Amino acid sequence: MENQSEEKLDLRRGNAVKVFQKFVEGKKERIIAFQGKIIKSRGEGNSKMVTVRQFVDGVDVDRIFPLNAPSIIKLENIEIKKKKTRKKSVSKTSKMAKNTRVKAAKAAKAKTANKAKKA
Repeated sequence: MENQSEEKLDLRRGNAVKVFQKFVEGKKERIIAFQGKIIKSRGEGNSKMVTVRQFVDGVDVDRIFPLNAPSIIKLENIEIKKKKTRKKSVSKTSKMAKNTRVKAAKAAKAKTANKAKKA
């Protein structure tokens, strides 16, 4: 990462950040920005990692960035939350998956109850 100290960056959960990462494709080098909210931060010093969630085309995309990786060029704070975020944000897809499992279990239970009544 560029000469930025981690003290300047506020890498707490809930903050919006933009991560610039360098990709090498053949002879070309591209810098791609990934913008989203921090949902998880772990490690200390050289092993510090941040998980960033971005909403793209109706789907949540999570990426884990090791901050000491040579491919990370720059990290910017876009929005800093004044209050601490207490809970880890849960994706909509996991909530929808849980609802689907519950509905399937209720349907299976009703089906077995109907078979028992017929017999």
